[in-house]
Amino acid sequence: MHDQVGVILNQSLLVQAILFLIFILLVNIFFVRPYTLSLEARETKVRERRKRVEKLREEAKNYLKEAERITQKAKAETERTLEEARREALRIKGEIISEAER
Repeated sequence: MHDQVGVILNQSLLVQAILFLIFILLVNIFFVRPYTLSLEARETKVRERRKRVEKLREEAKNYLKEAERITQKAKAETERTLEEARREALRIKGEIISEAER
């Protein structure tokens, strides 16, 4: 006599296979899809926020360049004004000295 070990195909096995497939389908519908959709939505938000951050970073760089340009312009104008004031002071000083010598 041979002792055969194995799977005997019968109605019970077929019912279990169908129930397992239904279980997999339900898990997919109620757990996997919503989780996947939520991950995709999160990924989309992250992508959008990164684009926004990059745009804001570029704007900040532009504002910084503009501020540096304005600062340089103000420094140059200040130097011109001071130089004019020095020349005017020397001119007035010269006038005062020449009047005092008369």
